[in-house]
Amino acid sequence: YGFLHGIQALGERDGEDWRALDPKPDWKIVHFFGYDNSFYHSVLYPVLYQLAFPQWAPDIDYHVNEFYLLEGEKFSTSRRHAVWGKEILGPDSVDAVRYFLARTRPEGERTDFRRAVYEAVLRDTLIGTWQEWLNDLGRRVDTHHGGTAPDAGNWTPEHSAFLGRLGNRLAALTAALGPDGFSLRQAAAELDGIAQDAASFGRRQALLAGDREWYDENRTAVALELAAARLLATAATPLMPRFASRLATALGLPRPEAWPHTVELLPPGGTVGLTSAVFFRPAPEAPAAN
Repeated sequence: YGFLHGIQALGERDGEDWRALDPKPDWKIVHFFGYDNSFYHSVLYPVLYQLAFPQWAPDIDYHVNEFYLLEGEKFSTSRRHAVWGKEILGPDSVDAVRYFLARTRPEGERTDFRRAVYEAVLRDTLIGTWQEWLNDLGRRVDTHHGGTAPDAGNWTPEHSAFLGRLGNRLAALTAALGPDGFSLRQAAAELDGIAQDAASFGRRQALLAGDREWYDENRTAVALELAAARLLATAATPLMPRFASRLATALGLPRPEAWPHTVELLPPGGTVGLTSAVFFRPAPEAPAAN
């Protein structure tokens, strides 16, 4: 009955009088497990609950994953066919690994961890797109706005469309991390979508960045890119907490602690420190095989 005792422990931490031996009808239990444990979670545990608490009808949701392979084969510690934490995890890599695991989670089908693919995603997506966009945004803020967040000025249809797209990304992320449509793969894809959309938007808007006649439109574009960075920092927190905290700090914000309901601009005049911020580093060379 570890799940019920876990609920009791959560209640004690938050000041709730939840008791493992007195389960309530409004409790929600969510099981995450591999499909090879389906019998225990979907059959055995509910039967045991029914025997122990006949009056209680537990409300249980199930999120099942398939086998996760390594280089096309099953993980095996006995054959030393595994990803060893000390070889891949570190302060600069842990969130990159978390992102890649979410992006390749075996949801309904077997998927594969391949070191070369992970390193390509780190190089091309997290460094080559996310970090490059954020650093470039910081340079434009430094050059055209004195290193502080501008307030929005004149809005164009392109600005409104981009804000709408960010809102759609937020809605999709909310659904992907919710109990009904839970999908880490979709959540990772939406996070990447925020960065990809913002980088593309920024490249188009930067063409007129130095034109004084378009200054009020340009500051709206930069304010919207900073809003995208803020959304990325907040929405990435469940999957990539260290990255999210660093990005929030670079934007002059406290560490994200609540899920956003809308896309918000940065407060005008706040210091932005994106230009030289480092969020991801290239992977070290893998150790030579014995």
